[in-house]
This record gives sequence, C-alpha cells and structure tokens, in this order.
Amino acid sequence: MTRTVGILIFDGIEVLDLGGPFEVLSVATRLAGRDGEAAPFQPVLIGASGTPAVGRGGSGYCRTPRWMIIRRWTC
Repeated sequence: MTRTVGILIFDGIEVLDLGGPFEVLSVATRLAGRDGEAAPFQPVLIGASGTPAVGRGGSGYCRTPRWMIIRRWTC
C-alpha cells in the first residue's frame, strides 16, 4: 500500500528541511521499485496557499505546492 506523505512548505523554509525528508521518501520508493515491490510512499508538497514558497536566505529555491490547506484549526 502506497502512503501519501505531505511535506508542508512555506516562505522562508530551509532547503534542507524540505529536501531531506523528500529525498528519504523518494529513495525508499526507488529501492522498493528496484526490488519489485509496490511504492511505499508518494511525497507531496502542501502549502497554505497555491502560491510558490520561496526558500530562506535568497537561495533562489522556489517550489509550488501540489496540495493546499483549505481549513485551519485553532486550539
């Protein structure tokens, strides 16, 4: 069974905070495919809006989320 795993992105995100988890999930999926197994993960980017999120420090890193948060909960 493939699990969809959302990674929240936002303006000012550290590139490593996005790239690290995404890479781990992608490698696990690639290795499973190599062994003839079903993909264990499908990483997706989630944002508070549909606009691109720009990485911190003027790195030029910019990604647009595939999914969007449409409801916010309060405590």
